[in-house]
Amino acid sequence: MKKQITVILIHGLGFNKKIWFFLKKKLKKKFNVIALNLHTPKKKNNFYLELQKFIRKKILKIPRNSILIGWSLGGLIATILTFKIQKKILLLIIIASSPCFMKKKSWIGLKKKNIKKLKKKLIYNYENSIKNFLNLQKNIKEKNDKKIILLYQKIIN
Repeated sequence: MKKQITVILIHGLGFNKKIWFFLKKKLKKKFNVIALNLHTPKKKNNFYLELQKFIRKKILKIPRNSILIGWSLGGLIATILTFKIQKKILLLIIIASSPCFMKKKSWIGLKKKNIKKLKKKLIYNYENSIKNFLNLQKNIKEKNDKKIILLYQKIIN
C-alpha cells in the first residue's frame, strides 16, 4: 500500500537530522518521512544566505500532501515554507519555535540589541556561536538525558 502523506522533519540550530531518529522510526509506519539536514555554511559569513538557498531549493522538492514538523529554527523554516507553498502543505507543526524572537510591547522575547549581537556572532564566528548555544543546553541535557528519552518514548508510544 502506497503511503499518501509525506511528513517532513526539520531540526533546530546546531543539530542535524539524527535528532528525529525515534520519531522518524515511529512515523514511517504510516507516512513517507523525510528528515532534512540544515547544513553548516561553508563560509562563516554565509549563514543567512545558506538558509535562503536551502529554503528555495527545498520548496521545489516538497510533495503535495505534506506535513511539516519543525523544531526551533526548523519551525521558522517550516513556517516560511508553508507560507510560500500553502497548496502543498496539509499541516504545519512547530515545536519550541517562536514566530518572533524580538521583545515587543505585548510579546516576550530577546531585546533588539541581543538579537543584533547574536546575528553578528553568527556571521563572524559561526562555530563558536553554535558551541555557546549548545552549552546553554548542555547542563540540562546531561542531567536529564535518561528522563528525556523515557518521556519521549512514552509520548510517542
